[in-house]
Amino acid sequence: IVLSGDEASSGLFSIKYITGEVNNLFITGWFSFPVLHNFLQSLSIRIFGQTTQALRLLAALGGALTVVLVYLMGRKMFGNLAGWAAAIFLAGMHFHNHFSRIGLNNIWDGFFFTLVLGCLWIGWRRNSRVFWLLAGVGLGLAQYFYATGRLLFGIIFLWLLVAGICDWKRLKKSIPD
Repeated sequence: IVLSGDEASSGLFSIKYITGEVNNLFITGWFSFPVLHNFLQSLSIRIFGQTTQALRLLAALGGALTVVLVYLMGRKMFGNLAGWAAAIFLAGMHFHNHFSRIGLNNIWDGFFFTLVLGCLWIGWRRNSRVFWLLAGVGLGLAQYFYATGRLLFGIIFLWLLVAGICDWKRLKKSIPD
């Protein structure tokens, strides 16, 4: 009664990892979505049983990690007060809470967008290779969760275009990183 539609379909596909019907992490699965999220859901289901709570646990983790990451990135970018304000706002935002409580893969968009764009910002400001690498890893992993992670490529392209126009020397110096 509790599960239906997309959430139930995602959960049923996750079960296929447990039964051995699916064993590849690099394919598209239910509704042509990338399947890494379903694999991670299957781990939760293996540990906690085939329950609604086990299916939704990964989304709750993604939502909580996003709030923490928004605080950390907000603090690095704009100061401690802005970091706290952004995290508190996100923690109380009804859309964020809704998607943090259902077993779907789109909750991870907030996490990956914050990670990638925040790391790009910090990498640009500090010229730090570590943050450039974190942005790249986040960009790559985002492609295995929800289809809108592809938007990051367009955002990064526009950012590079603006950065090249505004400060070509700095961009040229940052390209190796």
